[in-house]
Amino acid sequence: MRENYTRSKGFAVFQIMNNDANTPVYGQYGTNTEQVNNNAVAYQNRSNFQEFSLGYSKNRDRHDLDILLLANRDNLIAGSNLKLTVQGLSAHASYVYDKRFIAEFAAAYNGANRYPSDGGFKYGVSLPSAWVGICTTKHF
Repeated sequence: MRENYTRSKGFAVFQIMNNDANTPVYGQYGTNTEQVNNNAVAYQNRSNFQEFSLGYSKNRDRHDLDILLLANRDNLIAGSNLKLTVQGLSAHASYVYDKRFIAEFAAAYNGANRYPSDGGFKYGVSLPSAWVGICTTKHF
């Protein structure tokens, strides 16, 4: 937050002048006033972030399973700009068999309030898999 402060005060100014009898006389210009103090908020920025996560992990014999769910929301109000809200859900799961074969799944569903009014959310999915090579493969 930024504030503007205004402080003002008027001061009288005096000048020495000589009158007709050649005696010094003080001439006053302006007046003394009380000090005026004002302040106003010039700029305000607010931001908050929420996140929720839930995970599960299980290892049994040659099977490993990991699951993770995430949800987040980020709000930003900066000055006189429009509010920006970004939010999303995501998930990730992985399965490993015998530390050699790996299958994963990842998905995300994210959006922002500034997207078009036809929903504004977009999703993405990933299905990677892997085989850990010759170094872990059991040969006959």
